[in-house]
Amino acid sequence: MNSSISGHNLRVTPGMHQYATGRIMSLRRRCDKLTSVDVTFASEKCRDKADREKVCVKILLAQKTIHLSSVAEDMYAAIDNLRDKVAAEITRYKEMHTEHRRRGSPKHGTATVVHLRS
Repeated sequence: MNSSISGHNLRVTPGMHQYATGRIMSLRRRCDKLTSVDVTFASEKCRDKADREKVCVKILLAQKTIHLSSVAEDMYAAIDNLRDKVAAEITRYKEMHTEHRRRGSPKHGTATVVHLRS
């Protein structure tokens, strides 16, 4: 699995890098079809409010690309919020694929058997 962590107009500190690696990259235990994970940190300057921290993630799965972002006043809180969003999205992806397999279809080799009584 390929992974990258970068900052957009922001220097990524070793603490941020380690925290993001521990939180976001731990999701590969949930899904074995992860191909690539790209995490980007950004800081948004606001005049009327406190500065907001933004974390974006791009996850490549076997058949799907997931783009998610989270905004919070603290970078670590944004990472935690993003981890929850990514976990929910991966769970939805896995349920969709297992549900599709359970239904069965003729092209996957399952057939419907009909018993006629005489």
